[in-house]
Amino acid sequence: MNHQLEAQSVLKGEHLNRAQYLQSLLSAAYRAHLLSDAEMERMQLELVALLAEQTQRFTHGESSSLPVETAQSLLQSVYYGVGEYLKTLPDAASALRQLQKEPLHTLFQRGKACLLKRVEELKDLYRQVLETRLPTESRAYNDTIDGIQPFFSTYDLEFTGHETPGAMIDYPLCMEVQGETGCSFLRRYLYHLLQENRFLQRFAPERIDTLLRAYDQSYPELLFNLFEHVLIHALACVLCRKDPALLCLTSGDRESLRAQFTGKTLEEIRPVLTGAVEQLQIPDGTLARYVRESASQLAAKLRLALDHNALESFFVVPMEATEKVIQFMDGERMPDEVFRAFIDEVSACRDLSDKIRRVRERVHSMQDLTDTLAGGCLFGPEYVALFAVLEEIELALLWNQLPQVENDLHRTRGDEEWQQAFSVWLQQQPEARRARILALAAHISLPEDE
Repeated sequence: MNHQLEAQSVLKGEHLNRAQYLQSLLSAAYRAHLLSDAEMERMQLELVALLAEQTQRFTHGESSSLPVETAQSLLQSVYYGVGEYLKTLPDAASALRQLQKEPLHTLFQRGKACLLKRVEELKDLYRQVLETRLPTESRAYNDTIDGIQPFFSTYDLEFTGHETPGAMIDYPLCMEVQGETGCSFLRRYLYHLLQENRFLQRFAPERIDTLLRAYDQSYPELLFNLFEHVLIHALACVLCRKDPALLCLTSGDRESLRAQFTGKTLEEIRPVLTGAVEQLQIPDGTLARYVRESASQLAAKLRLALDHNALESFFVVPMEATEKVIQFMDGERMPDEVFRAFIDEVSACRDLSDKIRRVRERVHSMQDLTDTLAGGCLFGPEYVALFAVLEEIELALLWNQLPQVENDLHRTRGDEEWQQAFSVWLQQQPEARRARILALAAHISLPEDE
C-alpha cells in the first residue's frame, strides 16, 4: 500500500475535530506514523516563526512580548486559518499532503483568503435571512438576527479568525450547529436559519402566532425554536388528512395521532414523519432536505413525549379548535329501491345540466351523495360540474369521506374515481376557499364519531 492510499484509509474526516482541524489532523497523522519526527519538528518551528510574525504585526513592531491570553488567541487564529484552508480540500489525506509539501506560512495566507471569501458569503446569507425574516414577537429570534449585524464590522480574520465578535446568538435552531467555530460556525448557523425562515414563509404569520400562543401565551419571551413547532404541526395535519397550512389540530386529531404512534419504535416513527414531509410538496431540494433531516430528528422528541404520556405538550390544540365544533345531522336517505331507480334515471340523462339538477333536487343525505358519486352515473368532467355547485359544508363533508390511508381495501372503483377527482379539484381551488373548506372539515363532528 503506497503512502497516499494508506493516508486515505487511516485518516477519516468524520473522526477529526472540525473546530480544531489542523491540531486534530496532525495528531491523527502522527499517531498513524504518517508524519515523521522530522516533519513534525519542521512544522513546530514554522509555527513558532509564524506566531512571532503575527505578534510583530499585532503590535505594529513595537513589542515581541504579549499577555499569555493574547498570545494564545493569536496562536488559535493561526491554527484556525490554516485549518479553514485545509477543510476546503477533498479529504484529510489531501490536507496532509499539503502540510507535508507547503510551509505553514503559505497555508496560513491561503486560509486568510478563504476567510475573506467566507465573510462575503456570510454577508449574502445574512441578507437572505433578513429578506425571509418572520414577522414574529419572539424576542430571541429578533434579537439574534439583529445581533449578528455587528459581526461584519468587528470580525478580524488576521488575529482572531476563530472568534465571532459582536454576534449575539441566543436563538436555538432545530438542528444546532456542532463542531464549528468562527466564520464556519456563523455560516452554518445562518444557512440553517435561512432554511427555517424559508419554510416558515409557507405559512400565514397569524396562523403561526395562533399555534405558538396555544403552546404558551408568553412564547415571545421563551427561548425555543419556532420552526420546530410549525414543522411538527404541519406534519401532524398531513397525517390527519388536513391542509398543513392550517396548523390547527383538534383533540380528536391528537388522539388519532396517539393511536398512530403508540407502540411504534423510534426506527418506525422516523419514516412516518419523513414520509409526511413528501406530502408538503416542497419544490426546492435544499429546503426539502433540511426539512426531512429536521423531521427525522423530531422523531426522537415524539417518542419521548409518548413514553412520558406528554403528547398534549407536543401536539397542541388551540382553544378555538376545541370550541368550534359543528354537530352534523344527516338528511333523510332514499329507500334502496328508490335510490336504484334514481341512479338509473341520472345515468339515462344526456344533458349534464339535467344530471346536476336532478342530483341537487333529489339527494338530501351525505350517504346518498357519496353513493351517487360512486354509482357510475357520473364520470370525468361531470364530477367537477357537481363539485362546483355544492355548498362548502357539503364539500367539507366530502373531504372527511376520503380514506385515511392509501390503498384502502374497502374502497370500490367508483369510490376511487370520485375521490381522486375531488382531491384534484380541491387542489385547484383558490387558496382562500380551500382553506375555508378544510377548516370546516376540521370542525365537523360526523355521526359515526358520536
